[in-house]
Amino acid sequence: MVRFVASTISAAGLLLGALSTRSTVTAAAPPTPMIQFHLLIHTNVPLGEILWTGRFFIYDGESRQALYNSSPNGSHFRLFADVPKNGGEMRCILSPGNYGFARNVIFCHASGGQIYRISLDGKVITQFSAIPTPHGSDGGLTFDSSGIYGHVLLASTGGSDAGPGSVYAISANGRTRLVGTYGGPGGAERLCIAPEQFGLVSGEVLIPIDQHDHHGRLLAMDPQGRVRTLVTGLTWGLDPITRITPSQSAHAGGAAPGLYMVDWQSHNVFYAPASALQPYAGSVFLATERHGYMYVLRFMGTRYSLLPLSTNLTAPNYNMEGAVYIG
Repeated sequence: MVRFVASTISAAGLLLGALSTRSTVTAAAPPTPMIQFHLLIHTNVPLGEILWTGRFFIYDGESRQALYNSSPNGSHFRLFADVPKNGGEMRCILSPGNYGFARNVIFCHASGGQIYRISLDGKVITQFSAIPTPHGSDGGLTFDSSGIYGHVLLASTGGSDAGPGSVYAISANGRTRLVGTYGGPGGAERLCIAPEQFGLVSGEVLIPIDQHDHHGRLLAMDPQGRVRTLVTGLTWGLDPITRITPSQSAHAGGAAPGLYMVDWQSHNVFYAPASALQPYAGSVFLATERHGYMYVLRFMGTRYSLLPLSTNLTAPNYNMEGAVYIG
């Protein structure tokens, strides 16, 4: 079992747990220079997810059966596909196109545990698999890009309204197996694979936890189902998570490198250029669901450091959901 010693470090009510292992989580000093966000698009949809396919963006309408898409610059927002069933939050990922997984499809995890496979033109939708979800979930889904789980899809149960929960591995033929369970309060909002060279949790699945916009914390689960708590005490919950990768020049017709994030409250999609976040390539971006507090979690050789970010987002309230970093 991992033990923690907590200390208060910010007005956001953040508590950092110091891992009783060779790696520790420590508070960083002053916030970074301001991250300038721009409005990419305003929609009429309560947005719960954003996915970049390499050609266009896909968005989830929370508590809807509908997926939407837009061009790289946010124009031509329109209906993309309707899934057979979804009553809450739904997360989507692009198929890796290898290890037995088909190319040119996306996988979406609906709130009832259904895993849908959808063609990139949105016309062919089939149920690929399902995981046991007795109380609903927020649809956490990612691909094991590190390979330590066997190059599988990883899907989570639990969520803001249902926790604790579990993580399941889904093979290319749709078979599922339990990886492990995690405790409450709250449940998994989504999943992300930790970067390489990220200390004790390199390549492990990261699980941001939220309970009705409170009790935010970040967990890591290894292939044997062992759970470590990396960050705890995020008063306003934890939802958006994405890796910050090295940036290159944008390709013609592609999305500009940077951070893209959706806000359920305003129905907006925000964009921040990659330049301000490039010093933190190889780290993990985190944001609270409510109020939009943002952080970079870094591994500093022998310890983890959680760095608060300043931004130009000044609305009285936000409800941040999905985020994606395009490098």
